Amino acid sequence: MPEDRLDEALNQIRKESVPAEELAAAKARVWEKLAGTSSPACAEFRPALPAYLAGELEFGRRLLLEDHLSRCPSCRKAWVELRGERKVAVMPAPRRPRAIPRWAKWAVAASLAALAVYLGSGPADRALAPSGPRATLVAASGEVDRVPQGRIPLGAAINEGEILRTAMGARALLRLADGSLVEVNERTELAFESTFTRRTIRLNRGDIIVQAAPQRFGRLQVWTRDSVASVKGTVFAVSSGLAGSLVSVIEGAVQVRQPRGQRLLRRGQAAASTPALDGISVERTIAWSENAEKYYALLGELAAIEKSVAATHSPAVRTQSSLLPYLPAGSLVYVALPNLGPAIGQTVALIEQRAAQSAVLREWWTSQQTLQLKEFV
Repeated sequence: MPEDRLDEALNQIRKESVPAEELAAAKARVWEKLAGTSSPACAEFRPALPAYLAGELEFGRRLLLEDHLSRCPSCRKAWVELRGERKVAVMPAPRRPRAIPRWAKWAVAASLAALAVYLGSGPADRALAPSGPRATLVAASGEVDRVPQGRIPLGAAINEGEILRTAMGARALLRLADGSLVEVNERTELAFESTFTRRTIRLNRGDIIVQAAPQRFGRLQVWTRDSVASVKGTVFAVSSGLAGSLVSVIEGAVQVRQPRGQRLLRRGQAAASTPALDGISVERTIAWSENAEKYYALLGELAAIEKSVAATHSPAVRTQSSLLPYLPAGSLVYVALPNLGPAIGQTVALIEQRAAQSAVLREWWTSQQTLQLKEFV
């Protein structure tokens, strides 16, 4: 078979041994080509390289030399050296890592902060809301209903978004999950919502007084149809009706946003969403409460303490800093705060002194909300 003969021939070729002389000669020929060993033609053309460089060779001789140069590496090397050209591969300088500018780090931090704000105002904030009921009914006089189910007993839990309504002549006291207390007037309708950063009371109509516990995360807000009251921990009242909304502050400070603008209310101040409610005093807005007399007395005590603190000598405002000259030259932000320790200590001592003489102030000073506030201070 032809295939058998081919296999037999291949096997014989594989088994055939090459004489050492022939193998050495083959290696020499290959090395000569690779190393560019000079040939007899090189000995003939290499002496003509200076004349070729000077342009003195005849046309025919020049063509032969150029043809030889195209095929002979050793002669090309000699030609390059004769011309004085020595190609040196220039290694690129190593790239030094670029230092990240300080402003870029601040930009990244600002971007992360913006992302946190975005997540805090969107689905992530709602998804991280605490579980459990939003409020509990701790006291009531008269009928208190969960809409549309009906009347609820003391100790009933109010869940997210459930609407609570008090009947005519009824009063209610609710405790929120964060410890805040909400006093509810008659014919009032409200609901509770919560996210990770906000606890919200939606007041559809009626009157409430809120004793807000200090908020460790976010704020406690009261929303009406045309107003938003936002606090971190204070006592304030909110009323909502056909004429508009009215926010009054009994103790602390409340940030109010209304169609007429945005304001920061202090103790004894009020803000109305419409001109029809202008001029209504704080005392009038809380007159419906069973604790109205206590709130009146607390307003008076806090006003007296504020006057005493204002009359106390305070250190002069500094316009220069002793540490600023020692900061590094690359510093971007420097913040300096006055030493408020002595002033705070003096205010606390004054409150404790007056609390020993006033039952109303003592009750407020030892309440759970104020104790949490003192922990922050």
